[in-house]
Amino acid sequence: MSTAAKPRGKSRNGRTALAVAAGVAVAGAFAIRLPGPAIIAAAALIIVAVLVVRVRFWWLRYSSGGWIAWFRRRKYQGWASRRDVARVTRADAKLTGRIAPGTPLLILGTRTGRGIQPPVAVCKEKSALYAGPPGYQKTGSLACHAADAPGALFVTSTKTELLLDTLPYRTWLGGRTWILNPDGYGGVPTTLSWDLLEGCESPETAMRRAGDLMAASPRDKTGKDSWHEARGTELLYYMLHAARIAGASMREARAWVSDPLSREPMSILEARSADPDWPGELAALLADSADSLGALIASARPALAWMNDRVMKAAACPPPGEGFSAWDFARSRDSVYLIGRNRPYGSLAPYFAALGAEIFEQLKWHAMESPSGRLPVPATFVLDEMPLTCPMPVHDMLAEARGYLIQLIMGVQSFSQLRARWGEHDGDTIRSASPVEVVLGGEKRHTDLEAVSAVLDQRDTWADTRDSSGAKSRTPGAEPLMPPGALRAMKKGRAVILMPECKPVLADLPAIWDRPGHQRLDLGRATEILAGQPVITPATPLPPVTHADPLPALTDGEVPAWPASR
Repeated sequence: MSTAAKPRGKSRNGRTALAVAAGVAVAGAFAIRLPGPAIIAAAALIIVAVLVVRVRFWWLRYSSGGWIAWFRRRKYQGWASRRDVARVTRADAKLTGRIAPGTPLLILGTRTGRGIQPPVAVCKEKSALYAGPPGYQKTGSLACHAADAPGALFVTSTKTELLLDTLPYRTWLGGRTWILNPDGYGGVPTTLSWDLLEGCESPETAMRRAGDLMAASPRDKTGKDSWHEARGTELLYYMLHAARIAGASMREARAWVSDPLSREPMSILEARSADPDWPGELAALLADSADSLGALIASARPALAWMNDRVMKAAACPPPGEGFSAWDFARSRDSVYLIGRNRPYGSLAPYFAALGAEIFEQLKWHAMESPSGRLPVPATFVLDEMPLTCPMPVHDMLAEARGYLIQLIMGVQSFSQLRARWGEHDGDTIRSASPVEVVLGGEKRHTDLEAVSAVLDQRDTWADTRDSSGAKSRTPGAEPLMPPGALRAMKKGRAVILMPECKPVLADLPAIWDRPGHQRLDLGRATEILAGQPVITPATPLPPVTHADPLPALTDGEVPAWPASR
């Protein structure tokens, strides 16, 4: 509520009036000796001087309260008007024309209200976070963004809806469609196989890959096991590096993680490691863990528990020279769909997150190769049910994605999911670092509802009151723009959109099934579109390991011969 201005002293007002009177007298004395037009000009100057003095007095009196303060608060209080939405859209269209000519804006929804309302749209460099429970049209809106992605697309979901709704649009755009569906939902075949050891001949890549796997594996978010997790990560990247430089596969890497005292990885690191210090570091790690070797193994194994799944095991061990390449994907308009549910044991999240993080890394390298330092065509990540399917380190990615034209569109059921998966601080960072936040109805956690209501701020109100004498007066007050109860009761398909440099927008979200002529594919039609792509099955035999480049010869006692087939 605004506060009244402090009263000004009578002496100050008297001096002001005296100065005005003196000025009028002087001007009148000169005006008597002037011709007619000059007299008119002098009178006009006198009138202007009086108005200036009155405006100054009025401004000093009401600038700290009253309706001028209310006018100032209108800039950030209340709902965004048509003019506000149009202003943001024009600014982002101008920005898009400068950094990504020909790229459409991201359509978030349509402002509610009577008559024709403008679309709520932002530039493709701005990431968005959607928060809403199941059944509130969140997936339908994410499908629109996936269908309209202009470049490379990476999608994760727990269901086949996103794939079947957007596959025709992606096929029309061109590029190959890669699908990883280890649970076989809807009978959709798996066509993606990616060697997780890709690039691990570099110690730096091996360290990054191990970190991505461990960060997405089931663990205690309070940090009490951080010491064991750090040692487990160290063991994991030694084994990934050893397996890659030896031409082995993830099968051997997993076996060595389960048996780190095996002689094979140490012999390989001593003979071929790109970092000559790593053999000694591995020996020191094992020596320090002599009394707690079981804890060391137990901390690393959950990151590879997905290999108990036969489809995942086949997908992680493609034939040499074949399979998915993140480097090629970053320079294409291909689409990747990862479909899988949350598993309490044998979680798919580490593999999904490691693949997504590697794609993000290759997109960054591709952007840095461009003269502008950005991708020629924006890349899109649509992460439906992100905490369950692909818990990448998005709290770090959001800080870089905008500059490279990588857009992250994330979907969660509630803000508490972010805190549960990434911890309180990193979960809050994801919200703060997301330029656009879309809040749907249905949330029942009062602390989150109150937090969103507080961000929406208040609006000014007036209350009619009567004093003891019966005289009527209006008392200024304030109320929440949207109280927690109103946020919870929003109808399906409607959301509050928070954007930079704009007041909150109450908008109706788009749904892909509302598009004219849209029809979700059935399995038969989807299989026809995917025809010609190799299908990954557990029965697919793996060829013998071959070396693309000649490696230093080892003695027979150092490294055993690998089996002819796996």
